[in-house]
Amino acid sequence: MWFVLLILSYSFARHVSSEQVSFIPCGENTFSSLYITPCNATTVNVNQTCVLMHGHNILFQAYFVSPFNSSSLQVATMITLEGVEVPSINSGYDPCFGSITPACPVTEGKTYFFQKLYNVQSEFPIGLMDLKLVILDMETKDVAGCGKIKILVAKNPDYMYLD
Repeated sequence: MWFVLLILSYSFARHVSSEQVSFIPCGENTFSSLYITPCNATTVNVNQTCVLMHGHNILFQAYFVSPFNSSSLQVATMITLEGVEVPSINSGYDPCFGSITPACPVTEGKTYFFQKLYNVQSEFPIGLMDLKLVILDMETKDVAGCGKIKILVAKNPDYMYLD
């Protein structure tokens, strides 16, 4: 009986565990690591690509070393589709309220852990694109941490689409 429970627990843990993804640096203050849950990674044009589906939640987790002191931060997320970078609907909030550990204010040289649950809303375009996540000082706009990943947004079979 214990053996069966152990196997089931292991299978569940593998199914929901974070997946460290390869990401594209975006400047000096790049994340030291970035995790996406679930990523459902595949290779597209030799790049590791996370496959995300409309209506599903994804958990972003990242480590960064703050290059400055700040008491107010802002998260900006942008998508690049066919060479054009546009802000995502998940931008603009202050991660100091529950998304950064240890809590703000951030101190220069100290390591921080960011995590945020996002919903892949149906307004996200379908297809292959870059998703860039930037944590920056709200006043100076200096970047505390940044990373860009390749994503493939897929249709949700439970949704009705007008083609």
